[in-house]
Amino acid sequence: MVHAIEEINRSGELGNITLGYHLVDSCGDVTTALRNSLRFMKMNGNFNTDSKQQSSPPVMAVIGDYYSEISMAVTRQLNLEKIPQISYGATSGLLSDKTRFPSFLRTVPEDDHQAQAIIQILKDHNWNWVGIVATNGEYGRYAVERLQHHAASQDICFAYIKFLPEFLVDSNLEDSLRDTVKSVIENQNVSVIVSFAKPSHMRYMFDNVLKDHRGRKKVWIASDNWSQAVDCLNTTRWNLKDFGTVFGVTLKSGNSSRFERFLRNLTNNSDQYENKNSFLMEFLKRNDDSNNGSNTSIEFKIDRLVNMTYLYAILSIELAVKAIAQTVKDLCVTKKCDISTLQPGEFRDALKSANISLDGRNYSFNKHCDLDSGYDIIMWRYLSGRTLDMNYQVGHYDIKRDRLMVTSEINNLYHQTFFVHMQQQYHLSPIEVAGPKYLKRYSCRVWCAKSDLVHSEGCRDYANLKLGIFNMLD
Repeated sequence: MVHAIEEINRSGELGNITLGYHLVDSCGDVTTALRNSLRFMKMNGNFNTDSKQQSSPPVMAVIGDYYSEISMAVTRQLNLEKIPQISYGATSGLLSDKTRFPSFLRTVPEDDHQAQAIIQILKDHNWNWVGIVATNGEYGRYAVERLQHHAASQDICFAYIKFLPEFLVDSNLEDSLRDTVKSVIENQNVSVIVSFAKPSHMRYMFDNVLKDHRGRKKVWIASDNWSQAVDCLNTTRWNLKDFGTVFGVTLKSGNSSRFERFLRNLTNNSDQYENKNSFLMEFLKRNDDSNNGSNTSIEFKIDRLVNMTYLYAILSIELAVKAIAQTVKDLCVTKKCDISTLQPGEFRDALKSANISLDGRNYSFNKHCDLDSGYDIIMWRYLSGRTLDMNYQVGHYDIKRDRLMVTSEINNLYHQTFFVHMQQQYHLSPIEVAGPKYLKRYSCRVWCAKSDLVHSEGCRDYANLKLGIFNMLD
């Protein structure tokens, strides 16, 4: 974020106006985030009762938070002063309601689109007996609800749906994780699992699921929450081949070369960021003996930082900064506003109409103040040794056209997985799997009827088809 703001300031596109900023860390906690956002509000004259702080420039906009749960609380507080909030990661569809959240904007699409992308992956390749894992918060609950909504018309059944506590300090977390791991291991007829969990949840799950051979060689579809989280899989302990296949739905990425160049140049120019980016400087200066023993060189740390960078976050943050800069330009360069009297509410209204240009593409917020940039589909693979590549793109999802486009490589893998799954579950020959035209149409119902979960919620509606379909198969 600092890099994106400094790039705007160096470009001179705002004339004699400089974008100022103040960075705080929410620590993934609602209370901490609210305490920090209150600081921003105290900088504005209408809210401020402390004369010592009134000399600070007013806050016109706030960028963040990444999580939906935190963003909902923060934007409600900021809205008391009509301060707009632009998130680069909060994707819950509830935030699209402008009656409840009039000051919230985001440079990412809402999760209904992600659910549609996942349904297309499942539907196009006949994966219709699926397990679901999600966090028990605004993000997870909404994502699962939309997934169920779109699955209803596509003959897709859910063998189990497991919700995990949102926060790591929750006293029920350990029991919930154990129960979820048990479901993954014991439901051997479920080869595909969709997860909207957090990276910390997934690391615990993988460490325990992979201990049992029944939990291996699954197909995991990762939401944007953890699809590129490098610490999800302990590669010193587990091999990706034993683990199975991971496809990820990620927010659209853009040109990351500028940011990587900035990071690579830190070895020569770190002093100029000493007082501007305390988080970055702390990372580069602290001793780190967790990798390669005593390797604590700044070059090693920068390499690690580059590998840890989420490519989609670069685009989403750059778009948020560019939107603010364009609004400043529209109001105060083109129209010559009086900065001393400019109010956050006026800035918010102009921000919603901003036309953003970045790397030759034009972007704008829709009527819900979302930015429908689309999704990339990735597949985990090894780069070298045990270094995971979580940026390997095998397709993308176009929101405006509601279309999933994938490479031939992913199509071949889906095809093979479908045949293996059918043969394992029904002991059919490849000819029997490929032959009956009715099998594809009724495969969801067949899987429900064949399993021991005929009376579960996902299969109850299909129990009456059991006799007729298996007479045909026989």
